[in-house]
Amino acid sequence: MNTANRVILVVLLLIVITLCTLILIVPVPALNALSTTAGNLARSLESIPWYLLLPVGLLAALVIDIILALLIYLELRRPYKAIRVAKAAGGEVELDMASVADRLRHELCALPGILSCTTHLSSQRKGIAVRVNVETVPDVTVPDKSAEILEAARRVLEEDLGLKLARPVKASLHIAPSHKIGAPAHQPPVLQAAPPGAEE
Repeated sequence: MNTANRVILVVLLLIVITLCTLILIVPVPALNALSTTAGNLARSLESIPWYLLLPVGLLAALVIDIILALLIYLELRRPYKAIRVAKAAGGEVELDMASVADRLRHELCALPGILSCTTHLSSQRKGIAVRVNVETVPDVTVPDKSAEILEAARRVLEEDLGLKLARPVKASLHIAPSHKIGAPAHQPPVLQAAPPGAEE
């Protein structure tokens, strides 16, 4: 909905910019054109009976007012920064989204074969939507590691934190190239000193 708000705002601003530019640069022709258009519109509306014009005008005004009020509400509404704990007994508990993301990232990065992890969380009406991007070592078994990551994420979110998932966790795996891991450094041979008198 934020995208729709931005599109409408951009269109309205473009219209205002165009009208202001025309009126300020060529005020007389622009105002004459507006006056002529308004006069023609008024004469056209005069031919419509008032008992038809009034309800149509009221309905159009109501629809436009509702749409504009909805857009203003959606634009001014503060985004959710916290998620409610579903399994909290005796009261209402909310967790900060950043804390949830940090905990999930920490737990996933602790899994064997995981090099890095980024989490994307969004609060929805039915719960929390989660997507994780994970980078693994080259020799990982993708099906097994994917199942391990998804189960670990579900356990952390639902069991440890008591949150409700809006839908199953989505995971994107990236297998790191072998050269990124790096091979063990080559150890130079160890030279042992010969005991005294061995060369005689």
